[in-house]
Formats: sequence, C-alpha cells, structure tokens
Amino acid sequence: MTQTPPRLSPRQHQCMTGLLAHKRSKTIAEELGLSPKTVDNYIAEAVVLLGARDRADAAGRYKAIFGEETPPETAPEATPGEIPGGSVRVGGDVPPAPFEAPQPANDMAVGRGMERYSPLQRLGIIAGISVAIAVSLALVTVAVVGLIAIYETPRSSNEPGVVENGRREIHGSAATGGGSV
Repeated sequence: MTQTPPRLSPRQHQCMTGLLAHKRSKTIAEELGLSPKTVDNYIAEAVVLLGARDRADAAGRYKAIFGEETPPETAPEATPGEIPGGSVRVGGDVPPAPFEAPQPANDMAVGRGMERYSPLQRLGIIAGISVAIAVSLALVTVAVVGLIAIYETPRSSNEPGVVENGRREIHGSAATGGGSV
C-alpha cells in the first residue's frame, strides 16, 4: 500500500521550496511578500503534515516526496462548482477524498509544549514549579522582614538623653540655653 503525499497548501509548498534552497524565513518572507512569522507558521504546519520532527527533517521528507521543484498543482484553479483552494464539489457525483492526517514517524507526540509528557509527568512538573514559587516567595518575605528589622527606627528607647519624641536632649549646651555654671 502506497501512502499518498500530504496535501500542502500552495503557500506551504512555496515556503518548503525556499527552505529546501537553504533560505531563512526572512528571505522567503521578502520573496513572497509575507511576514517572517507567517512563513514560520506555514513551515510549522507543513512540518506537522509531513510528520516531521523539525524543519530540517521536514525539508528532507519534502524533498523525498516532491523532489527539488514545487509540484505543479500548488496553484489550483477553481472550476465551476468547486470552492477555490478546496476539493469539495457542490454538484459533482464524485465525493471528496477523506482527509487522512499523516502519522508521525516515531511514537512520540509531534505537539509542542506539555503535550509530549504523560499526565503524571505534567503533574510532577506543575508541583515542582509550585514548590519553586513558594520557596521564592518565602525567601523574599524573609529578606523584606530582615531589611525592615535592620532599618526600622526605634519607637522608644531607654537610652539616656533621648526624649519620647525621638530628639536628643543636649545637656550643658548653649543650644538649650542652659549650662553648668
């Protein structure tokens, strides 16, 4: 049983062709009149459709399936009764082919982020992050309380010469008008 090649959009073919030519997303974007982020999105979609691990793997699979050049059907023309860019005929007797997502080459999930971890691993990651946040907050609290304790002015003191309002009383000075005579 031969596997049918994945159905890529015309833009995905153009981006993958640029990728085969070892061009950066920025260069491909300038040539196609798109933003580099849009080109990256088209390439990421093609990576998933090709069942590849990354851009380099996708380029190799694309070359193996389609060769060096972009296939001629990358710019389909809409015929009467057909939706442009689609394969659904409104009044035709031939039903559209069902979409079959390609299976990844390995047993690992192709998704990004936490999808690659099992639920138990996700729970462990979340618990670890929660503990790290709690420890960080505790350290910040200890540091703030310590700084307050160091720099806090005393409210009342038993030191001799200190009046209740916090000013020092100077005995025997000309500033107070008294003196020892």
